[in-house]
Amino acid sequence: KASIVKSEDSLLEAMEQITTIHYRSGSCSIHSSSDLRRLYQLRSYLVAAQLLLNCSRQRKESRGAFYREDYPETDARWTGSFFCSKQSEETSIKFVFNDQK
Repeated sequence: KASIVKSEDSLLEAMEQITTIHYRSGSCSIHSSSDLRRLYQLRSYLVAAQLLLNCSRQRKESRGAFYREDYPETDARWTGSFFCSKQSEETSIKFVFNDQK
């Protein structure tokens, strides 16, 4: 859904799947510290996946190995990088253009 070739629809579908996994992880049984560690690991991976998918949805172009079927052309306005952060339940995504670094 969010491989090299992607589209708005496939990214939304991937986000739904990540949300479902995150919701289901709330009912996991914890029997050991190892289980708890794996649950925290899973949730960290899910946060990273959500941030990646959100950035992918915001980039309205194709660039290198990042290909959007719905935006097949490279757009010079998108020359830059996304910076993501998460504080508690709040996520922040900022795009910084190369000339602003």
